[in-house]
Amino acid sequence: MPINISKENIISAINEINTSTNRIPPSRASVLYDLEYNGKLYPPKYVISIANKYANGTELSPNDFTAAEARNKLIELGFNVIKKGDGKLTDNSLYNEDKNVPKNLILYGPPGTGKTYNVINKALEAVDYNKYKLLINDPTKRSELVAEYKNLVNKGQIAFCTFHQSYSYEEFIEGLRSDENGTFTPRDGIFKQICQSAKPKESGKITTYDFKEDKINFFKMSLVDDSAGGDYIFEYCIKKDVVSLGWGGDIDYKDCDDKAKVREKFLSSNPDRKSNDFNIEAIERFKNWMNKGDLILISSGNHKIRAIAKVDGDYYFDQDTDITFCHFRKVKWLFSGDPIPVSHFLKNKVLSQQAIYMFATQDLIIENIRELITKNSGSNNKTDNYVLIIDEINRGNISKIFGELITLIESDKRAGETNELTAILPYTNETFSVPSNLYIIGTMNTADRSIALLDTAIRRRFEFIECMPRPELIDVNIEDINVSQFLSTINKRIEFLLDRDHTIGHAYFMDKDLDFGKLKDIMIKKVIPLLQEYFYDNWENIERILGGAGKMGDNNYFLNKEEVQPGSLFGEKLMDVLEPKFKYTIVENPSINAFLNITNNI
Repeated sequence: MPINISKENIISAINEINTSTNRIPPSRASVLYDLEYNGKLYPPKYVISIANKYANGTELSPNDFTAAEARNKLIELGFNVIKKGDGKLTDNSLYNEDKNVPKNLILYGPPGTGKTYNVINKALEAVDYNKYKLLINDPTKRSELVAEYKNLVNKGQIAFCTFHQSYSYEEFIEGLRSDENGTFTPRDGIFKQICQSAKPKESGKITTYDFKEDKINFFKMSLVDDSAGGDYIFEYCIKKDVVSLGWGGDIDYKDCDDKAKVREKFLSSNPDRKSNDFNIEAIERFKNWMNKGDLILISSGNHKIRAIAKVDGDYYFDQDTDITFCHFRKVKWLFSGDPIPVSHFLKNKVLSQQAIYMFATQDLIIENIRELITKNSGSNNKTDNYVLIIDEINRGNISKIFGELITLIESDKRAGETNELTAILPYTNETFSVPSNLYIIGTMNTADRSIALLDTAIRRRFEFIECMPRPELIDVNIEDINVSQFLSTINKRIEFLLDRDHTIGHAYFMDKDLDFGKLKDIMIKKVIPLLQEYFYDNWENIERILGGAGKMGDNNYFLNKEEVQPGSLFGEKLMDVLEPKFKYTIVENPSINAFLNITNNI
């Protein structure tokens, strides 16, 4: 780091930050220490980077020096550097808080640079930055942040998938799947499911119900006549404020207050049936299990919910109606509208084909049910944001996966926007659009595929944030090894011999209990195998990066090499034809000198 940076240069840098419209980019925020000046906090490395512009004409790259060097320089010049959390200063208003997360975003960079780690932050920013900003901006509250993320995943507000070479439109949007009865039926993929969950819920009913989940039961029912088809049963029930059961036969069970009596009455009219016939079980559930105040979720197939009702009356029998079913209960309809994916209501489950059954409360996402039926209809209701995270987005065939819907994800082509577009889906013939409150966040590993090679259709529709190695985050000394300087040196050599897309991320070294033993394991089991992959076993370049190679048995290097003469393998006749070669082996237990040789041999 340049030694001629003065106190005046530091103050000039601070003034530039204060007047800049971009303030401090989140990627340059400090992790452990802050520079305190006039009651405000600044990241030391960012200040030094800008100060060098005033001292030497160019802004320094964060890879040109370590966080420790920046702190030491500021202390040397008489500035106050404090550890995060030690001071009482809380004014972080200089940090860029423009959290208008793009609707389509990709985090890209080499492996181990925290893309998957940071995608959690971005997902919560998209859902509700004001609600989660204290967790997002405080690294010490990471466990709380992850807990909130998992809660949103369980609610279905955040979904996660990983692209790979075999991933297809049928898995992502919709496709045909076996229903285990010998036929194939359309099945929604993860993208269609979260689009339907994110879509604002429009209901013809405005009744609300503030229930206590420990005081009521939850049931699933299917208001469908399989013999006749169509929705006439469901439509009748909505119109008459009832639910109806098609099982049990033309028998009035009003006096059957337990299962034994239901069985006796059913078998007396159907002596050829068995005592465990589902007609008996269905009536028992409908008449004796259900109580006033219980909630009924009405299915649309096995994968969607089309309505929710509150039980409002006792069982009654009526054969004189416009439908074939004759067992009824009065209800209040709390929601009826476009079908919603069952993942919005159930944790990692689909619906059973049984006409009626009781849910286990622990399997339900109670918060989503409550939110749906306790909000009054009207424009004042806040629409929740949803997030789909696509890991390794560059590994899939984008054209094959998104198909005709690639255009619909553009911000101005989404539902309700100026240039809204819709598409007809091929398997269900449904009209489909992408809601404007859905955020798509992808990650891509540039070591697998450079951003320059990414599908043009994706490049035009996504914004990109680069995630590069941040050695300052591992500014610790293990014995005589400065881990930050060690990683910086390796990465500079990789960038020179190959490119910056294949540098080594800091995340490999981030361990609060990092010691020399773990450091050796990281190098032998993670870093060196990556170098072998990057350089296709070009051991000469790997040797250059790792500071040389020793003779066999020398553990002062990460590599040993020995010259192999062709004569020892093929005889003297070929010695003049074949050139000698070097054989490389990885040292299993390198000494501390193996690490120091990397940084000292410059």
